Amino acid sequence: MNYLELFSSSCREKPRLMALAQALLRQVTDLQACAAAIEPGYAAENAVGVQLDAAGEMIGIPRPEGMSEGVLLCLLWVISTLKVPKGTFGNEI
Repeated sequence: MNYLELFSSSCREKPRLMALAQALLRQVTDLQACAAAIEPGYAAENAVGVQLDAAGEMIGIPRPEGMSEGVLLCLLWVISTLKVPKGTFGNEI
């Protein structure tokens, strides 16, 4: 979004104000782009290996030996979506 277009015409007539706004808004848009690029790396659906193990431990479900990442990811998704209380399954899984 071009935030400079939101300035009124009276503000646009002030070159120093617009230069300052442009410099500040460039930093904001750069930070937004950086945050958008980083965010997918922290999405649960992108977790693998020890990330899944850590997520399971956080909600009280350690990965049983031999369970695939796909099954664990599905299990974590179901439990977090249904808001199952921590420790509900114990060692039954």
